[in-house]
Amino acid sequence: REQDIHQEGDALYLGIQSLPLHWGVCPSTIKTFTERGNSLEISTPNVTANKSRYIVRDFLEEARTKDRPYVVGWPHMRFYAEVPIRSPAGYVIGGYCVIDNKPRHDFGDAEVSLLQEISDRIGNHLELMRMKQDFERAERLMKGLSFFVEGQSSIRVSSRTGPQPSSSLPGNGVISSSAQSEAD
Repeated sequence: REQDIHQEGDALYLGIQSLPLHWGVCPSTIKTFTERGNSLEISTPNVTANKSRYIVRDFLEEARTKDRPYVVGWPHMRFYAEVPIRSPAGYVIGGYCVIDNKPRHDFGDAEVSLLQEISDRIGNHLELMRMKQDFERAERLMKGLSFFVEGQSSIRVSSRTGPQPSSSLPGNGVISSSAQSEAD
């Protein structure tokens, strides 16, 4: 049975409800993904947990999860699979997971590979956003330095009333006319 995520009462899916930390699955997954050894790894017919994946094929078969409200009640979670999201340096910065309201005993390497591909794309997107912010910060710094070299005290004042900075950036051997006249 498929669940429509736009049904009334779907606060969990809309992100406006939180679960107590001890009820969630994510604390266990993140610990497993980030531990230095392999003491948290699990390999049973129902659970596969290691540095690359955390899969619970049927929550009802697990003593620690079978009575949880999200398993016995709506959204009736039965299946859970998560893979780590890693930074470019290889640190685990989160996880990407999927759930289902029916058990999935045939979830294997091909399916995990697809999840990891999506996770890698999320990590790449986050890195690109960080690079974009760094670029924008550097661009504002260079603009501010350009205004300073031209003798203007403020970017806001100069953009309304003063001359615009030259397209040349400070330090490339070109001095704008307003900066040149001050240097003389």
